[in-house]
Amino acid sequence: MKPKNIQMPGTIKIAFCAIATLCAATSTSSAQLTKFGKFNVAQNDAGNVATSVTVTLGAGSTGGIAIPAGSNRGDYEINFGPGNDPTVGALITCVSQLSRNNNAFGDTGGTFFATASSSEETNRDYFIPIHSSQATSGEVNINVAFAFFPYDKWIGGIARNGGVNGGAITSVLGTTGLDLAGEFVDGPTTNDGIFTLNINSFTANGFTTSATASQSGILLVAGAKNEDNYALSKANTDGTFTIYCHDNGVNGTGYEQDPVNFVYLPTSQVGTKNLVAMGRIRSNGTTAAGTAGGTYTVTKGPTGTWYLTIPGQTDSTGTLIISPEGGAANNVDNIVSYEWDATNSRWIIESRDLPTPSTGLQDGNPATEDMFSFAFFQAPPTAYASSGFTGTAGDAIADADLGTTGNQPAVLGTSAFSTISAALTNSGSLAPFIL
Repeated sequence: MKPKNIQMPGTIKIAFCAIATLCAATSTSSAQLTKFGKFNVAQNDAGNVATSVTVTLGAGSTGGIAIPAGSNRGDYEINFGPGNDPTVGALITCVSQLSRNNNAFGDTGGTFFATASSSEETNRDYFIPIHSSQATSGEVNINVAFAFFPYDKWIGGIARNGGVNGGAITSVLGTTGLDLAGEFVDGPTTNDGIFTLNINSFTANGFTTSATASQSGILLVAGAKNEDNYALSKANTDGTFTIYCHDNGVNGTGYEQDPVNFVYLPTSQVGTKNLVAMGRIRSNGTTAAGTAGGTYTVTKGPTGTWYLTIPGQTDSTGTLIISPEGGAANNVDNIVSYEWDATNSRWIIESRDLPTPSTGLQDGNPATEDMFSFAFFQAPPTAYASSGFTGTAGDAIADADLGTTGNQPAVLGTSAFSTISAALTNSGSLAPFIL
């Protein structure tokens, strides 16, 4: 039988036997927890088959994340638990490498820049598409960061258009009470790739947003289709957000009417659910009023460049997620990416102007223009236990999620739990079993 393809951070430290039904039951709760991490992507050749890439989970990732078989060029499989992940939470992605050149591994295009999105497998899970931001360059391989936000822990969702390319938004799958034509509006003008989110004084999951939500939190966004689109957001003074879906090869306000993912992070949640720091950063390196959470420093670098430091944190202790701001002057068509600078113990964040990002590092205009939002999640100390249980051939849960045919070993992520018992009762912040 084909073994389950699971990439795990950390070291397998203890082994024990587990009852199959217990593993399956606990894996369900695993999908309900905030999970985050980074994919290190190695290109093996210029092809578009499973052997063309090697995808591994990077340091600073949580437990409870599987990499099912089937990743290929610019499409990376990911699984957060049994069942259909898009019905459980929103997936926000961003590129965690400033640029890449894969010519040594079969490509001919030289250095490129890219955007990441998320897309839904048919009746199953997410995968992460990556597209070059140079027009007509297509799918490419580059490192990517991601965070999975359960709808019962955060305020977020997926705005869908029923699979109709360029069609009107027909549904919003997300946090209870977050409705199409209520909190999420396709418009102000229908079918122009511009959407409005109003979650002022919205109550969900144990907290109520302020009367001006955009002034006391940030919105993380991503394109939600396997296409060369990305998303941007704008915080409006009345507390609402505007979300834009943009083609990553088009100049200016070339918005595109397609699905988007979005998640709201209020500053009040810093210190919970592994969220350590967050903010909406302006071109001059300052933080927009009311959006700073945790301790961090942003220093303005050269044009289109910022340096982020978080005391006690590195690329190995957690995961940084960034999201582009838009809707103003210079930022209307900018893409953002980041990379860890180990020499200086900081993250380098860049904003590049389309349609020529190779020469398009760009600041905002004026200096107070919002350029990006960020959130840093700390991964708890991780220990893993591999059980002696193997699924029977045709195990429905494992096969549906991982595309395999049974006999999958169970994996336990005991991160942030003091004991195995505590992990099984879901008393900590990370995933117990996945199958």
